[in-house]
Amino acid sequence: MFKTKPVLFLISLLAIVSLHQCSVFDAVSGSASNSLSRLGFSLSDSTSALVTSLSKSTSGISKSSSEDDEDKKKTSEYKSDVRTVLSLYYQHPSTQADLEADLALVAKEYGLSNWKSHPATYIAIGQGMKQAGGTVSDLEIVVSKVSRSNETAAQLIQEGYLSR
Repeated sequence: MFKTKPVLFLISLLAIVSLHQCSVFDAVSGSASNSLSRLGFSLSDSTSALVTSLSKSTSGISKSSSEDDEDKKKTSEYKSDVRTVLSLYYQHPSTQADLEADLALVAKEYGLSNWKSHPATYIAIGQGMKQAGGTVSDLEIVVSKVSRSNETAAQLIQEGYLSR
């Protein structure tokens, strides 16, 4: 999480600030005392700035982590909806154009302008096929047809089917 050197630096810094407040330094002459006071003030400011900087950094990490969690949740929900569309398509066969229109509507609901460009779509299609009771021979037919125009999509459909 933290690198060793910044932590050691912070510990050393805190030790110096603590020593500055010791009574041993009270016996030091006026000019040395003034120098140490200025040093203590500078260290205090530096420590405060360091703590503020670390706080902002961890806040940024926390924020990006929660944004990642939100993206994962959104992708998971999207895939679930695509699986549902595929299930319905298997139960109530329709045209390929109807299926593509339904997939486009689901994608639009999630703010995706082109469902065909998202790998999650193809994984969910494979999962939806299996969820709906599609057989391995159904999978092979779809993969064969899709691979003629998009090998990557065909692989993702197969991956999705096999993952369930």
